[in-house]
Amino acid sequence: MFKNSIRSQDTGYQVLPLQNFRHGLNTYVSADRIATTEASKLVNWMIRKGGSLVSRPSLIQYSASATMSYSSVDYICETNIGGTLYILLIDANKRLYYLNESLVPTLIGTLEGAATIMSYNNVGVIFDGSYIKYLSSISAIKMAYDGGSGTTGVQFTNLALIQDTFLALGNATNSRIAQKFTSQAWDTGYTIPITQVEVYLDKVGTPTGSVTAVLRKVSDGSLMASKVLCDASEVTSDIPTKFTVLFTSADITVEMSPSTVYYASIEYAGGDVANYVKVMCNNIGSGGLSYYYDGSWHADATKNCVLSVSPGRSPKGKFGTIWNKRPWVAGDSSNKGSVWYGNLSIFDWSTANGGGYISMVDDNSTNFEVGAMESFYGNLYVFGTQAQPYLVKISGTQPSDYAQEMTFQRPWATHKTLAAAVNDLWYSTAEGTAPVSGVQEYGDLRTFFASDPISDRFEKYWNSTTSIADYYPDDGQVWVVLDYHRVLVCHTKLATTDLNEGGARYPWSEYEFYRNDLSTSTGKWTKSGSGTNEYYYTTAAEGDPGIVVQPDYIMMDGVILTKGTVGTLLDHGWDYSNNDALGFSTVYVRDESGDPDTTGVSIRSILKPKSFGKTGSYFLIGGSDGLVYRMDRTDYKDLSTIQINPILNTAYVELPFAESNFNELQLLASSIGGGSVKLEFFVNGQHGTAAANITIALAIKDNLTVSEYTMDVEDMLFTVSPTFAAPLYQYVNFNCRSVMISMNNITMSGYPIYNNGIMLKYRRLSY
Repeated sequence: MFKNSIRSQDTGYQVLPLQNFRHGLNTYVSADRIATTEASKLVNWMIRKGGSLVSRPSLIQYSASATMSYSSVDYICETNIGGTLYILLIDANKRLYYLNESLVPTLIGTLEGAATIMSYNNVGVIFDGSYIKYLSSISAIKMAYDGGSGTTGVQFTNLALIQDTFLALGNATNSRIAQKFTSQAWDTGYTIPITQVEVYLDKVGTPTGSVTAVLRKVSDGSLMASKVLCDASEVTSDIPTKFTVLFTSADITVEMSPSTVYYASIEYAGGDVANYVKVMCNNIGSGGLSYYYDGSWHADATKNCVLSVSPGRSPKGKFGTIWNKRPWVAGDSSNKGSVWYGNLSIFDWSTANGGGYISMVDDNSTNFEVGAMESFYGNLYVFGTQAQPYLVKISGTQPSDYAQEMTFQRPWATHKTLAAAVNDLWYSTAEGTAPVSGVQEYGDLRTFFASDPISDRFEKYWNSTTSIADYYPDDGQVWVVLDYHRVLVCHTKLATTDLNEGGARYPWSEYEFYRNDLSTSTGKWTKSGSGTNEYYYTTAAEGDPGIVVQPDYIMMDGVILTKGTVGTLLDHGWDYSNNDALGFSTVYVRDESGDPDTTGVSIRSILKPKSFGKTGSYFLIGGSDGLVYRMDRTDYKDLSTIQINPILNTAYVELPFAESNFNELQLLASSIGGGSVKLEFFVNGQHGTAAANITIALAIKDNLTVSEYTMDVEDMLFTVSPTFAAPLYQYVNFNCRSVMISMNNITMSGYPIYNNGIMLKYRRLSY
């Protein structure tokens, strides 16, 4: 007797309960090897406490229009810029947008590469793989810099040179003394302001009057910035003194451009042959870059001025986070094994005990590449990569006491697959998905992942470049996107006892998002003039159906079709093209069974998320069509037009040694607005052809008011049709030794479907 069966009051009858799916989806083993509390297919269902199911929220369009050229939305975030929250997008062409008040993507500029953005001190900090950039407004992208006091905080410095000679300034001949330098290389099109000049001065006699630090462009002598450095009377005699001037925006006319030649000029014309300022230099002999100006510029190649100009360049990075109130950045292609931290600013990365970097694992900044990082419970966790997995925990309150601790485990992650949940970090890799907490924190060996029941999905579809993950806070879920047409959904708040290990088990399901309904109810299929049995989709009037980009996937009657080449498609193949001089591109399919308009097959395009993002109100999804979508609980159709299709396949339950007769069924499902559910019964190991099937109508709540009727007319017709007027219990009649039930072809009417499973009544026929 099946161990979960229940003796019926009728003599000889038992009840097989297929309900309480608290352990979620299990695709790693065959359906006949899973428990009745697991499902062999669980699509578009959310798991509730206790193991009951409810259909997922709908997908609706959020942005009013697409990005330029319908380029895919590869990144989304909400960012505080100047005290105002903006939703920022980055497309596949590295273009950065904000959504304006009408939710139209509005171009800001183009970045150097795929990027991430974080809010910090009322600016959006941009990490695009090159030097750090930021948005202080939505009008322009600016370059960050390092204005710290460390070695990386300068454009150039000669301050350590021996002061063994000088050039006279303000001696009735020379009115300018300068060091020529070439600004550092950084991203073309960006500028940074000069922030500081330091120079050593001495004097002869008693000169007076303002001494000014000036930045000039060598090519035309134009003034870029100017500020009084000191009064000549403040300069000491015979003891060179370092003078420092700090520039503000009011002192700067034009900012510095990369790889450009400038004069860092000290200017004074108030002295005479007996009273002048000495700009201290180092006697280099030849190859010096000092210059003097007496009405025109002259080189003095024997000297270099003892002078420095700030700021320097910021670190490079692909991703960042905030920890200890400091910005942290990693992903520098030249220093792959380092994480940089700022001195409570994105403009100081080098001041002692303020800004700097930490090399992971060892002291070499290139050995142990950083894959991802995130703060968690007061510490910063840094993950390695697949080639060199590790997990380092950085602790401390300030740079002088930062310490890194290697955890016992050796996980890895990418910054696109590390999801920060409310009370945990979840990382996804080729091996699967797991939380940081638990065995990893206590030094025990991790022998399982939370995703083990669906590990076949990761083995087959993982892609280190394109896989993404994020935390969906509304339902406490981690969403993982691999290289196939569904989103894996981990219900992190519903941990239960594992069936085999005895530890925690996190249930999974899958979501399938629908972008276009290509059925005859919305358009028309026409046989192509090229290819064999190929059909193309148009509007009912044979016009452009508005499918502006190639779909991610095409599905026919629940089966994903194979992408091919129009004109040479195989049966059940598809392409996106214009092979009939249509004037537009559309979807082509080949179907040997006939015209889709005649056969009535259901054809849909599937949306594969390219990115996720969270706002204060919404969870956003970036599409390959340049649009942004969001989840919504007030609608019951994707994009308000396409019925969501929840699917449940139970375990394949074996009843060994004898045939059993199944004769009654009880469906434990409901919906406020009614619904239609099709049940198929697969027996004796069969999966493709059902032995029997029935369709059951769910009753409308009897106190539903007119204002609560939110369904479309066509979706409520079945509720008044006698064809489906049937109670939730049904008589069935089939014999088998094993059985699996599939619940599919569900029609919702304005409200979610709630499903707690199925009861089957059966009796043994012989022993």
